[in-house]
Amino acid sequence: MIDLIGLRKSFDGQKVLEDCSLHVERGETVVIIGRSGTGKSVLLKHLVGLMQPDSGQVLINGENTVEFNQDEWQQARTQFGMLFQNAALFDSMPVWDNVGLGLLEHTRLKRHEVYEIAQRKLELVGLTDVEEKMPAQLSGGMKKRVALARAIARDPEIILYDEPTAGLDPITGDMINELIVRLRDRLRITAVAVTHDIASARKIGDRIYMLHDGKMVGEETPASLDQTDNPYIRQFIRGEAHGPIDTGLATV
Repeated sequence: MIDLIGLRKSFDGQKVLEDCSLHVERGETVVIIGRSGTGKSVLLKHLVGLMQPDSGQVLINGENTVEFNQDEWQQARTQFGMLFQNAALFDSMPVWDNVGLGLLEHTRLKRHEVYEIAQRKLELVGLTDVEEKMPAQLSGGMKKRVALARAIARDPEIILYDEPTAGLDPITGDMINELIVRLRDRLRITAVAVTHDIASARKIGDRIYMLHDGKMVGEETPASLDQTDNPYIRQFIRGEAHGPIDTGLATV
């Protein structure tokens, strides 16, 4: 479904992605872990064409999207849904308008039809009777679920999750993880998630990659994570200051 091959990206001479490669099978969820500033969000932006690599390929269903023109990208983006780190709801719009925004902007559906679709998608994430509420009336967990409903509103083939549990307490975070797993199983969605949350990575991921210094330095499954002999992954999941990932403590 998705292949990144030898992706390279620099900003002002600073390398962010360096020979970065990733493979995602149809219907699976791949999680990318790594420290802040390692290029995880930059990688997601390449998947949806918000950034172009300096070199390398981004293959979606076998097509190299690096070669797409604007019209081809507009069509390709209909395959994607996105759950943003901070939900990214529009405060001036009621919940149903937020969920159905893509349908209102990019289809010929009437507003009452979009309203009905929004209701169904909200029910899929466990929300009822919130359609007319404003985002300010919702808790953090409810906002995240509304954002998840928006991500699936157009029945995408692929969903990208940017820190899906960020800012949530552990119980609410686990509820979001549970919804992601249920949606994957029910809708057969292919997904790529980036996260610092190891509990989330274990629960939602079929495979877990680690991104460090712009490269994928290891791959595990949730079952093999605790037994890994990869020093980068081991240091990260244990949250240790000392190891191959330089934290700068040696100079203090």
